[in-house]
Formats: sequence, C-alpha cells, structure tokens
Amino acid sequence: MIKKNSLIIVLIFSSFLQAEMINLRCSTQDSDRDFSFDLLLGTTTQRAIQSTRKGQLQMDLKVTEEYFEIGQFTEVSKTNIIPIIKINKNTMEVEYAKYMELVEQILCIKI
Repeated sequence: MIKKNSLIIVLIFSSFLQAEMINLRCSTQDSDRDFSFDLLLGTTTQRAIQSTRKGQLQMDLKVTEEYFEIGQFTEVSKTNIIPIIKINKNTMEVEYAKYMELVEQILCIKI
C-alpha cells in the first residue's frame, strides 16, 4: 500500500515538472557551400548542445524576449552571457555568430 501511494505521489509531482527541449536544424539557404548544424536547446536547464559533423559542443543558453542566446555565462547567477550565437526567435535567423562570417543567411527550423 505504501509503495502504491508513493508511486502515485511521484507521478503527480512529475507531471508538474516540464522541461522544454527545442530541436533546431540551422543551415545556409540558396548556397553552393553546404553548411549546417543542429541545436538542442533546454530552456529549463539553460543548456544548449550544438552538433556538427565534427562533434558536439555544450554551451549555456539564455532565452530573452527576442533571442535565443547561446554562449558562456559570466557568473553563477546566470544573468550575463558572452554570446557565441544569437538566434532571433521570430525570424529563426542566426543574427550573430562569433566564430562565423555571416556572409550568407543562416535560417533555423524546428524539427
């Protein structure tokens, strides 16, 4: 009886815990050069994983009203971030990439 009640309590509380994961595929549009990468954004955990052909990279994630900002938090309070990639949430376009030249438009789609 105790095990059954414990299981019911765990199921009830786990239904309140929701972690949103957003899976994005980002690539250049109308380009001769094929460039793409995938992003897995954990909005609750504030973590992002970028997957490319060369491997995976884990980074921090800050969600603002306008952007998904992916990079490195500067302190434990997780308020300021050094962005490496900024994706506009409305247009799903990469508007800033620290280590890439944005000569061509990079768009992301939810998959």
